[in-house]
Amino acid sequence: MNKPITSNKFVTDLWGMTQMLIDEAVLAEREACAKVCEDLPAPDIYSNTDKSMWDVTCMDCATAIRARGEKEFARAIEAKLKDKNTPQRTEQNFCSRCGKRTPDSTHIHTCTPPPREGT
Repeated sequence: MNKPITSNKFVTDLWGMTQMLIDEAVLAEREACAKVCEDLPAPDIYSNTDKSMWDVTCMDCATAIRARGEKEFARAIEAKLKDKNTPQRTEQNFCSRCGKRTPDSTHIHTCTPPPREGT
C-alpha cells in the first residue's frame, strides 16, 4: 500500500493503524493456511511409506507458506534500510573532534581543541 499524500497527522496515524491491521490479518491467514497443510491427513488408501512422504510434503508446504511471510518481511526491512529519509543512529561514545572513544555513554569526554593556525 502507498502512503497517503497528506501531512495531516490524524490521516497519517489512521493509515498506519490500518496498515498494521492488514499486516496482522495477512499473517493470521498465512498461519491458518500453513496449519491446514500440517493437519491434512493422508488418504487411507496410501501405504505407510506413502503416508510418510505425504506428511513430509505437507510439512514442507507449511514451511514454504510461513517462509513467504519472512521473505516479505525481509524485503520490507531492506527497503526501509535503503530509504534515505530513515534517520541514522549516531554513535554516542565517539568524539568527532579528536576521534577518541569513551568506555560508555556515562563517561564525560573533554578534549583539547586543535591549535589554531598562526598561534
